[in-house]
Amino acid sequence: MSELTRYEDFKTLGCCIIVPTYNNERTLESVIRDVLGYTDQVIIVNDGSTDKTSTILSSFPGLTVINLPKNKGKGYAIRIGFEAASLKGFR
Repeated sequence: MSELTRYEDFKTLGCCIIVPTYNNERTLESVIRDVLGYTDQVIIVNDGSTDKTSTILSSFPGLTVINLPKNKGKGYAIRIGFEAASLKGFR
């Protein structure tokens, strides 16, 4: 499947990718770059990271980033991501 087709599919289907993250400075940039190969409709939930996660996220201005002030766990971060996706009209 071509990259253009993937992008078109995400837009047509009205879906996005939600990435919860907590102190993943070593792998986060790579994950984001890989995800951007499929769509630019990405929501990142920074779950209270205390490392360089915020700095890395600031280098990707097109993403929707939600910064939680305190770590509340992966499940909570995913729920927050789904709420944001719903508000943006994603399915």
